[in-house]
Amino acid sequence: MASTEIARALQGLEDSSATQQDKPAGYKKLLDQILASGSASDEFSANLKAFIDSILSDNLGIVAARPLIGAVVESIKALSDPDTKIHAGTTALRSLEPRVVSFEEQDAQLREMLADAYTLQEEYIEAAKVLQGIQLESSQRRIPDDHKVATWIRICRLYLEEDDTLSAETYLNRAKNLRHKVDNPELILGFQLSEARILDARRKFLEA
Repeated sequence: MASTEIARALQGLEDSSATQQDKPAGYKKLLDQILASGSASDEFSANLKAFIDSILSDNLGIVAARPLIGAVVESIKALSDPDTKIHAGTTALRSLEPRVVSFEEQDAQLREMLADAYTLQEEYIEAAKVLQGIQLESSQRRIPDDHKVATWIRICRLYLEEDDTLSAETYLNRAKNLRHKVDNPELILGFQLSEARILDARRKFLEA
């Protein structure tokens, strides 16, 4: 549960007669206050959740809400402790979920950040799963083919870290469908290395 101080401030913003142009400034000031309280606080994630839920209510329009959610994402990215980052990031994802169609960019940024944090902790399956939730076939935003392929190869390689070649091959095949549209040497190398590891694992299985 959010602290009494933050809950009261959010209620004040929601009840305020301020215009849609003025309200974001109040929210930004409150976000700075939440961040200043320190991520080590037991109430940090609860305060962030309450903040996001208030923004996503009918209190603000989409145009005003997006940059504020973006500021939340950046604040979570800046956290140094992986556990706190994962907790705060997961909390934010859950809050965004009911309205993710309107916040696909922010959702994707959160998921990529969480995947980085999970990878640092060698939780490769969790990293892969969180990346799988990114909307890569979207009508809301244009996603370059290179980015799609890079995401699928990353998921593939995360599964390979846990020797889950079946799941890895699923995402390699998705990347293969767009392979002819990619000319980034690093992506091409990543694809080839992943394919080689999967073929090698399959050969060893057949020889067993």
